[in-house]
Amino acid sequence: SLNGDINIFNIESGAISRNIQSHQVSITSLYYHKDTSTVFTGSFDGVVIATNLITGISKKVLGVDKKNIPGGAHSGKIVGIALSSTGDIISVGWDDTIRFASLSTLSYYSDISLGSQPTALASSNEITVIATNNELQLYRGIERVSTLVSLGYTVSSIAVLSDIEVAVGGEDNKIHIYTIN
Repeated sequence: SLNGDINIFNIESGAISRNIQSHQVSITSLYYHKDTSTVFTGSFDGVVIATNLITGISKKVLGVDKKNIPGGAHSGKIVGIALSSTGDIISVGWDDTIRFASLSTLSYYSDISLGSQPTALASSNEITVIATNNELQLYRGIERVSTLVSLGYTVSSIAVLSDIEVAVGGEDNKIHIYTIN
């Protein structure tokens, strides 16, 4: 929500059945992990929080920022969160970085400069695809393995369809399908 709370709605009535206080500012991205009933949310101020929907307990994903200050988060709006098949929390933000955190410790362990501002993120199995203002970047684990530049359109959404296909929604009102070699 805009005030940082997580609202759970009753599917039959449409009314809010539960409210969980989480962020201090607007939630800008969300990923639900069904196996652990945990929702990962990112906010406008760069913070990622893991909230267990059964217990209502929220924990901030922690790390060290660029100045080696504990608790470091992204320094800008989170635009995408995903979970890898290996149990890594993956987030991208307007600080132009992709960050990786351990699901078990909720601690960042790596960040990589994207080179430009991200607009979307999708991950499935070992593949993570990030759209920036001018390109698509493909990662396997924490290694960038490919970059597709000069798309000719602005990306609005991404979905990893399989280990070899990615669908990209564009602001040109088209869905572009790419094959991964």
